[in-house]
Amino acid sequence: MHKHRRVVISLLVAPIIIIIATGCLNQPVAPTANARAHQCPTDGGVKLEHAPWVYSGSQTVVGVCIKAGTENFGFNHDGSDGCYTVTGLGTTNVSVTGGGTSRYCKDISNVVFYFSDGGSG
Repeated sequence: MHKHRRVVISLLVAPIIIIIATGCLNQPVAPTANARAHQCPTDGGVKLEHAPWVYSGSQTVVGVCIKAGTENFGFNHDGSDGCYTVTGLGTTNVSVTGGGTSRYCKDISNVVFYFSDGGSG
């Protein structure tokens, strides 16, 4: 009786172990630190790589691209997406604020300010 029970348990447990092992082997590999992250295009704009995230110059800013974590966030009018806030678009003084370290709101790495004439600031 005990021998029969061990055989039945072995027959039930072995496939479960194989399924779990196979599932672990098929998991996607996390990107390495060397993986190239998405970057905001810099053509027609000026890139700031340190805070404060403010452009004050002679050209009218019509859009911004915020790089935070592995994502880019674009704005073409004043507003907020719950993480990042842009004010002053359509003027020559534009400010970007926000970020953080939550799952959705990451610290800002850089900001590209885009101009109405496609210039470089």
